[in-house]
Amino acid sequence: MQRLLDAGFGKRLMFGSDLTQWPGYIGQSIQAIESIAFLTPEQKRDIFCNNAVSFLSLDPAVCQQPDRRVTLNSKGFFVDHIRDPG
Repeated sequence: MQRLLDAGFGKRLMFGSDLTQWPGYIGQSIQAIESIAFLTPEQKRDIFCNNAVSFLSLDPAVCQQPDRRVTLNSKGFFVDHIRDPG
């Protein structure tokens, strides 16, 4: 992740998962990103919401609430969720 950020891809990283088949693991995936110490809160918001909103040309208001994220799944859909507390 650090190498991607250093290479200038911070505005292209998005959270995505096929774990809807195993919903108990979604929280672990979110926590894995949340626990990366070198990520700033802004970078985490970009990964969880802002970058997908930009890529998909969605209304930026989707990311206004602090616990929102946009998740891309295997079918290419996005889902607006309240973030799993882990």
